[in-house]
Amino acid sequence: IELEQNSLYYKCFFTYEYGLEGPQPIYSVEQIEQAKRSPDFRREFAGEYLGLIGNTFNISSINKAVMHGTKYNNISPDNWTKGVHTLLAIDPAYSSSSRYGIVMTQYLNGKIVVIYAHEYTKPDYSDMIDEVFRLSHLVGGVTNILVDSSAPEVIASLRRAFHKDQYSENYLKEVIANAKKYNVPIENRLFVIPKSFSMEGRQMLQHAVSIMDIPEGAIAIPSQYQDLIVALRTAVAEEWKLDKPNTSHNDLLDSYLMCLSVYKFSK
Repeated sequence: IELEQNSLYYKCFFTYEYGLEGPQPIYSVEQIEQAKRSPDFRREFAGEYLGLIGNTFNISSINKAVMHGTKYNNISPDNWTKGVHTLLAIDPAYSSSSRYGIVMTQYLNGKIVVIYAHEYTKPDYSDMIDEVFRLSHLVGGVTNILVDSSAPEVIASLRRAFHKDQYSENYLKEVIANAKKYNVPIENRLFVIPKSFSMEGRQMLQHAVSIMDIPEGAIAIPSQYQDLIVALRTAVAEEWKLDKPNTSHNDLLDSYLMCLSVYKFSK
């Protein structure tokens, strides 16, 4: 309804700010501050679509990541740190109804910082290849690009666009097989890394949860990336298999999982 073009209706959005106005406000500032402690606050008071609370990521771990993210709330392509380890992960759209999710992370000051998290609606295929190239250029070059392996055409296009991994298909398979055999991080051998959710999905989700739950906090998510925060809060899984229909913004979440899969923390 909100996005309907040339609508017959005039749409009003009343968030909690309206309840603080006028000679007889329906909320007090103290009541709002109390309400902000609830994970449902953005849905109940700020007009956001948060879905149901999931069963995968600990709410306290998410809040800790957002708290660490306050240091980076003004982060944008204009002030990205260049020349540091940067990952870009893509969950491609497969139809006009799905979305193209891109997440970028950097390792800054001992934290994995989300510097970009965006969903693209009805994207053009070639435009998205150009967009990835543009984002990489703005950050001074990414270290690796991770892509859902179910989109081989996207992987091939990115390798051509960046002039990387220009090997035969058989040789690429051999590189991946040898990396697994000798326990060599594949990101050390390839620039564009295919990630198989059918084979690695459960492991990536479990790995992401373990990083999120590091007591001192290893993740920083600026509050402007609300869609990613919502995805974490609503993530539903059974035996570490993500229930995508019941997880909001699952395209962003998949990209986030791919980024985190590269990071390893020792005890």
